[in-house]
Amino acid sequence: MRLGVTVISDEGALEQFSGSFDAVFAAHVLEHLPAPSAAFDRLAGLLKPNGLLLAFVPNCGGEETGRRGVDWGPMCCEKHPLALDAEFLERALPRHGFKCAFFSSPYDSKIIARNLSHPGATAQYLRGDELMVVARKIEPPAQRKDPTQRDQLRA
Repeated sequence: MRLGVTVISDEGALEQFSGSFDAVFAAHVLEHLPAPSAAFDRLAGLLKPNGLLLAFVPNCGGEETGRRGVDWGPMCCEKHPLALDAEFLERALPRHGFKCAFFSSPYDSKIIARNLSHPGATAQYLRGDELMVVARKIEPPAQRKDPTQRDQLRA
């Protein structure tokens, strides 16, 4: 079945779509990328103001990870160069112009809807095996003039 979807395999070709997407969906992609800061910049650049990034990643802050530790290798480190959790993403994504909410499996649509209707709210339970990241692109922070604060803006 043809869906009429254009696949762009050349990252450089994405420049022509800067600021043109209402939403970007990334299911189990981010944990495979060796340079998250560059990926977060690219994703923010593709989104329109107030655009939405919806991403799913293995939850390295989940109960199974804590229980198995380094034996969780098949899901973390062996196949994925990054071990992502809500704590890391909560620090990193705002530096790239995102306001985030996090949810964890098993998902409850009522809890997600309630939390998303209150900006900045996040579900309390983040211990499942999968982490859902809902990140809204906000206006970038004002450029800081103090060069000593520069590194704080990088993830």
